[in-house]
Amino acid sequence: MSGFAVLIRFDGGDADRRRVQAMTAAMAYRGPDGIAHWADGAAALGHCAMDASEAATTQQPLLSADGQVVAVFDGYLANHTELRADLQARGARLRTTSDAELVLSAYEFWGADFARHLDGEFAAAMWDARRREAFCIRDHHGLRPLYWHWDGTTLVAASEIAAMLAALPHTPPLNLGYLTEIAADTYYSADETVWQGIKRLLPAHVLCVNNRRVQLGEYWTLPTEVDILYRRDEDYFEHYRDVLSRSVRNAARSHRPLACEVSGGLDSSSVYCLAHRLQDAGQLPAPELRGYTLAGPVGSAADETAFARSVGHYTGTAIAELPLFLPPLEWFAQRSAADRDLPPLPNAAMSLTLDEAAAADGCRVTLTGIGGDQWCDGTYNYYGELFASRDWARLIGCYRQDIRAEGLVYASGLLARLGPGSLVPSGLRRALRKALKSDKAKAPPAWIQPPFQRELAQRRQHYEAGYPADYRKSYKQRKLRNPVWSVVLDQASRQRARSGLEMRNPMMSRTFIEFSARTPEHLKLRGGVNKSLHRRALAGILPPEVAERESKAEFSAAYAGLIEDLHLACQPPQICNPGGILNGNAVAQLFTEYHHAPIDDRCYGEIWGSYAVNLIAAQFLNFAKREQSDD
Repeated sequence: MSGFAVLIRFDGGDADRRRVQAMTAAMAYRGPDGIAHWADGAAALGHCAMDASEAATTQQPLLSADGQVVAVFDGYLANHTELRADLQARGARLRTTSDAELVLSAYEFWGADFARHLDGEFAAAMWDARRREAFCIRDHHGLRPLYWHWDGTTLVAASEIAAMLAALPHTPPLNLGYLTEIAADTYYSADETVWQGIKRLLPAHVLCVNNRRVQLGEYWTLPTEVDILYRRDEDYFEHYRDVLSRSVRNAARSHRPLACEVSGGLDSSSVYCLAHRLQDAGQLPAPELRGYTLAGPVGSAADETAFARSVGHYTGTAIAELPLFLPPLEWFAQRSAADRDLPPLPNAAMSLTLDEAAAADGCRVTLTGIGGDQWCDGTYNYYGELFASRDWARLIGCYRQDIRAEGLVYASGLLARLGPGSLVPSGLRRALRKALKSDKAKAPPAWIQPPFQRELAQRRQHYEAGYPADYRKSYKQRKLRNPVWSVVLDQASRQRARSGLEMRNPMMSRTFIEFSARTPEHLKLRGGVNKSLHRRALAGILPPEVAERESKAEFSAAYAGLIEDLHLACQPPQICNPGGILNGNAVAQLFTEYHHAPIDDRCYGEIWGSYAVNLIAAQFLNFAKREQSDD
């Protein structure tokens, strides 16, 4: 993952190059192939280069031919070949083969509308001195980080929060509302961070700043109408294989060995097997493919090595096995202090040994199966789809399958509620649920103090107001816009970058998720078997043991080894408790509930969220004291 830093003044003054240099220094690990800066008048930009798709063919910040537009870019373009051909047909004179130049050229041809022509995983920023306009853009799913701050005269943007803070004169106050979401392990705000005024640019959005005005616009929305329709299942299977194969091929472009995570689950194993097929056919845009898997404790639910080995045997390749990274609690505190952000999630940090092994083998790009659970899973909303389309034969077929899988009573309830019941107005359905007492409100989190419980309720109300009242019309949008992704993806990006890798996610590509959103639900969930379309489309590509697998790994071990130290760190005398968010005694009670709960019901997220909030508050006090002493 490369990184960039931007500082642009709109008050007539000159940008301070030293502040941008401080920003790139705060994320220097993103620049193993060099760090460069550019400054002229109102604008100063910096870039930390990590060459992943090709050996360096250009240096960023990148200037237009007339020197009036400057751009910085992180990520890769999935439509590199098509966009390049389109621009050249329009008369573009491209000097390099880099994605960054394609982005700059797209802006010169299409102006403010340029983001609509880009597809891939990326974040970018540019300054147009002719129009005195700045632009920041982010890909469709927020797969590359981009933070920004506006104080009324100056725009600051960067790939890391630590870089943002390096540019500001003082550490901003803590964002207590967002910290309440973290402590409650309930996410409603995709554009906020732990610091007031430092925001994430939302996925599929363009930020434009000119004449001291800030404008945000969405350049892409998820298509939700089911309009990919075939008579035969086999046609869906063929289309699915083509879409996923193209997504893997586009993500695999690298001039170095290509790494792929192979957990042994359906998703990452599929990405690896398809990449292997591309390699055998001479179509893999990388020199070679290497697979890596994590080996959990033998016999535990975290041990998937048997499935990963079956993938290796089926493809005739060796899958490197690495132990889980299970560091002490102090490691998380140190990483949080360095990042000036929330500590990494333990079940994400556990893959650090895999990342470091791939980087040591010379890889720069690693493919993941992230997104498969999101976009391959189906829902019982197929009853509503089939009822609305009057596809009675398929409706009856699904009903019979569900009777065999779930029983007559359960299947009949689904049919009544989601079939004819889907025509009942949403307001009336809510009233019926309330009358039948089946719409019980969730109790507010007891470890959150009452004023912040109310804050949380208001945030939830604001979040829900952004969706249609009818869940059937919003569940696909919710998959895409779930605010938890803002934390998970940014942390995953940061971890890989620290290891010298660029993470790419074929199952979160725009092409793949559009296909998922536009195909019928009954293909994905059949007879109680989820990911049915995925399993059947990849029959013969995945080993049978994996294709038919219904279990999932369970990684509570990443938290279990920390629980005693977490308990000590969260004792009432130790809790820093920013703004009085936490009820210390109720936080302590979470640990009692943890020890008495079944493993699947343990409150890992609530405990970790409370710890993370306490940690951020303590670090804020430390930084504030240092700033006061420096002043």
